[in-house]
Amino acid sequence: MTAIYAAGLAIALAVSGYIFSRRALLLFRLIRSGKPAARFADVPARAKAEAVVVVGQSKLLQRLVPGLMHAAIFWGFLVLFPTILIAMIGAVDPHTTLPWLGAQGWYALLVDVFALLVLAGVVTAFVIRKVQRPARFAGSHLADPLRHDDQAVRHRQRADQPPLRDPVPVTGGPHRGGQRTR
Repeated sequence: MTAIYAAGLAIALAVSGYIFSRRALLLFRLIRSGKPAARFADVPARAKAEAVVVVGQSKLLQRLVPGLMHAAIFWGFLVLFPTILIAMIGAVDPHTTLPWLGAQGWYALLVDVFALLVLAGVVTAFVIRKVQRPARFAGSHLADPLRHDDQAVRHRQRADQPPLRDPVPVTGGPHRGGQRTR
């Protein structure tokens, strides 16, 4: 049975590695198509800025609830990442784990706490995005992609723009061969 788990793990890793490499290549080509920039100028200052903004989540914490939600999800996945490695090792050999970390009780507690924080963060993100629908998301992807009526058009319109003139509703959307109704 362990051999089946190992084979399944190898196949899953190969497929995900292929998908990852295709996406990474696309993003690499996209970045290379931009203007040249001095990416290696003042590396210490750039590294400090990245640490503060990315690891410290400083920009996201400007709004308390969404910032804490993002931080919980981000830090939760950083803490939970070794559990994925532990599970992959366990799929191949159930009696083996990550050296040192896999046998630590404090890490098991930390994993449980951060799993709950990630769950709370995802629920909070859902409530903010789908229930509260803040004005700052206007023009984002709030509207149902299958709904192309006047209300959806007005909903996507930014508050600082003049009203749309005679929006034309579309039935079914372009992906379903949608036709203009007027």
